[in-house]
Amino acid sequence: MKNLNGFTLIELLIVVTILSVLASIAFPSYIHYSDKAKFATVVSAAAPVRTSIDICVQAKSLPDCSKLNVNSKWMHNEFISTIAITGTSSKIVVKTTPKNIGNITNLDTYILTGNVDSKDSLVWDDDASGCKISRLC
Repeated sequence: MKNLNGFTLIELLIVVTILSVLASIAFPSYIHYSDKAKFATVVSAAAPVRTSIDICVQAKSLPDCSKLNVNSKWMHNEFISTIAITGTSSKIVVKTTPKNIGNITNLDTYILTGNVDSKDSLVWDDDASGCKISRLC
């Protein structure tokens, strides 16, 4: 009788079990990091809004820069639903809302708050918004 080389059924089952355990651990992490990467585009969409408000406040081009019009080019992104500018002349709020994609919902908002100081410059803070609750930002 010839000596057959190969793997036994038990050895193959052990390998398949180990691979499935590793995949079950790695897959949720992959999905979360994929969602974080998509949400990074939502965060970056707030950058031109922030810059425009900074320029408006420093140049004093409007008495209340929270009334600045939203440029449609700022929302030219497949993940952005809306960008809104609200607040007062001393506290300006930028709210970026994503579209419902994957595990990202429109409740995962990114909110920037700019406080105008006495030197007519803005101090920005990202509030505890929906994206922090779902750990996307």
